[in-house]
Amino acid sequence: GVASDSSQAHFGCYLQPGEVFRMMSGSISSDNRWLAAATDTGTLKIWALYDWQSSVAATLSETDQEVFSQRGDYFACILDSALQVFSTEAPTRSLFSEPAHSSDLLIKAMEENWVAWQPDVSNLMFTNWRTGQKWTLPVDEGKDSYFPVAFDDTGLYAAYAVRPDSVVVVSLK
Repeated sequence: GVASDSSQAHFGCYLQPGEVFRMMSGSISSDNRWLAAATDTGTLKIWALYDWQSSVAATLSETDQEVFSQRGDYFACILDSALQVFSTEAPTRSLFSEPAHSSDLLIKAMEENWVAWQPDVSNLMFTNWRTGQKWTLPVDEGKDSYFPVAFDDTGLYAAYAVRPDSVVVVSLK
């Protein structure tokens, strides 16, 4: 479909008739408060869905793989060749950035403190973006790179499956 946006303000802009773009892909946060949409103009648009009249919105150019935290307070994306974390309340100010050393980087899941991501095809990394703590786990290069990763509600454990018949649970303590 076609959506409208007034992106001149870049922050605090509203959905209004005017500029037209096509949404190429999108994601709604798990709490249904935020919409992130990649557009045909090469930008990521973020809207607060709870109040269209006073929505916090931002335009971030050239982002990829937007993933929301479980409560929708934060999102991770690839921007400027780096894994970056933003608050949905201030989506133009990066809270964390980790350079990507490979074009194979995949963001798998996000939790309030942790991001699960693959910096390359042979490793799965859990990074606490608040403290800088990191766990790196090897994964088989021959396995499907789109295996699922999930965090528990407390953020103390993560689970992932690299094969259909097994799940690995790791402690992030």
